[in-house]
Amino acid sequence: MDGAPTTSGSGGGGGPAPFLLKTYEMVDDSKTDEIVSWSSNKNSFVVWNPPEFARVLLPTYFKHNNFSSFIRQLNAYGFRKIDPEKWEFANDEFIKDQKHLLKNIHRRKPIHSHSNPQGSMVDPERAAFDEETERITREKAALEANISRSKQQRSAVKLQFEDLKQRVDNMEQAGRFADVLRKGSCESYFC
Repeated sequence: MDGAPTTSGSGGGGGPAPFLLKTYEMVDDSKTDEIVSWSSNKNSFVVWNPPEFARVLLPTYFKHNNFSSFIRQLNAYGFRKIDPEKWEFANDEFIKDQKHLLKNIHRRKPIHSHSNPQGSMVDPERAAFDEETERITREKAALEANISRSKQQRSAVKLQFEDLKQRVDNMEQAGRFADVLRKGSCESYFC
């Protein structure tokens, strides 16, 4: 391909992984520069238009159109996002006009959360996601506790109100009774 020295073979062979070759070809194709291209220093690449990248280029080079899956593959091969403001990725062995270096890039062993020993390294994006999920879960539990407390307080206030209303009603009734008694006693004693 493009005259780059590669050795065929799979598994433990010396050639670059198909994912790396396809990604290199996609980035290196000047016809796609409006969507994806090499950065100005030629040692990273930028996805300028992720929706078009997913819609047009991914299905052309891969069997899917999922941008997130492409990013996961990059991470699996040791690429890192180098600019938080744009989709720019780098790997020390992924350089323009240095296609022969691709053979030095190897896929990391996948990390599965259920097989992770305690204290082992986890993908930073996944760790941040898990941390955010835990924070939101704690916030949700705190809000639910506040709602429950508010409902209990409301119920207590309602009971106090009902009790107070009953007392007022009893006092009014007692006052009317006292008035009746006073009137009755006044009539009989000529007040």
